[in-house]
Amino acid sequence: MEFVLKRRMFRAEDHLRWLLLGLPVYIYIVAAWMIQPLSLSNIALAYALPMYFLVGMLFFQVPKPELLTMLRRVRMELGLVLLIGVLSILSIVNSSEPFKVFRILFPSILPVLLFFQLMALRAVSAKALERLPRVFLVVGIILSCVPFMLSFVSDGLHLYVFHIGYRFKGFFENANQYAVMVAVLIPLITCEIAVSQKRVSRWLWTGLLVLFFYLLARSGSKTSLFITFGYLWIFYIIVHWKFQSLLKNIFLVSMIGVLMIGLAIYGIPLAIAIDPIFGAKLEAVFSGGIQNYSTMESRGLLWNEAWRQGTEHWLIGTGAGEPIRTQTEATNHAHNLILDYFRGIGIFGAFAIILLCARILWRAVRKALELSLARMASRADMRIFACYASAAVYVLCNQLSNSFGPATISALWLLYLPAVLSESKAGSSIAVASRLTQVSRASPE
Repeated sequence: MEFVLKRRMFRAEDHLRWLLLGLPVYIYIVAAWMIQPLSLSNIALAYALPMYFLVGMLFFQVPKPELLTMLRRVRMELGLVLLIGVLSILSIVNSSEPFKVFRILFPSILPVLLFFQLMALRAVSAKALERLPRVFLVVGIILSCVPFMLSFVSDGLHLYVFHIGYRFKGFFENANQYAVMVAVLIPLITCEIAVSQKRVSRWLWTGLLVLFFYLLARSGSKTSLFITFGYLWIFYIIVHWKFQSLLKNIFLVSMIGVLMIGLAIYGIPLAIAIDPIFGAKLEAVFSGGIQNYSTMESRGLLWNEAWRQGTEHWLIGTGAGEPIRTQTEATNHAHNLILDYFRGIGIFGAFAIILLCARILWRAVRKALELSLARMASRADMRIFACYASAAVYVLCNQLSNSFGPATISALWLLYLPAVLSESKAGSSIAVASRLTQVSRASPE
């Protein structure tokens, strides 16, 4: 395949230039999973890697019509993050720690740099762009499984990859960051189960799904665990109910029912056997109720304080990335995305982040409806839906978790943007299949 770049023909077989263009993206995917080893105090070296994405634009010039077409696809998302970036700079007026502005400024710059780099990569190799989410999945599997398995061999590594005893954190600074990253992998793994044509592949992916739910449970994030369970039910309704036989559906529903009953009876003892601290915390949720759980009590205090500070500085906020302090603790975020942006950069920042989250959720819901109405869907369609679903899971998890921190924000954009830029080709297959179905129904036999 040939592309017109810089007024001359460029062949995809020119591996050296393709490497210069694509390598920074792959490096950043790896760095996204290795925050702790790359960190230096509060600054991660991985944060500087997006600047290398501009290397692609120095070597190649994407055709303007194509660039403008794709830019229109994400103009709302990029416009909102640029607005958030400007508001974060303005909020420094009220900030006691101006350097913390990068906690919001970096997530705002990253998608803009990524867009131009991915556009250049798409012009050279559309297949390379479509493979990026799967590369993200493979890297996540490796950098989750390897430290977890080695932790059983070395006590020193066990202390390094576990946080507060039982909470597995991998190569991240804390377990909540790792939980969010694992949660976004669940839709990608379930998609591979659905699109696998070989029975052996389906069983392998199913085994990985069970393992990652175990890792998610060991991370200690109840929010991510419940949200991903909810996603699995939605995925089952949309995909399996639509495309599988009635007998298979009855069997799967029966198996899920038996599994849920088994977990209700033996779940707490099993959790205690895995780790006493983990089991005790899980038992506290079921016995005392989620509203009386210590984590929710502390977050309630953070939310009240964040709302109070936000209403006092409602126009430009208290300062982007400003730590929130209560009588008992001080944290970098309030464990709620909207409250964080309202408190940090004001009312306009809150509206911007609400619109951004709504846009991401809308794309996921729209794609789910397209799949449910289509008579058939390609593997590319399924993978694009999985990327949108991963982005939606990320947004939902951050309403109670890491709140768009610089460490995990890459998970959102490295899955969401490739799906948006790839959908022009793959997304049309659903519409084409639907039109062919309507024509075949209307034509006489």
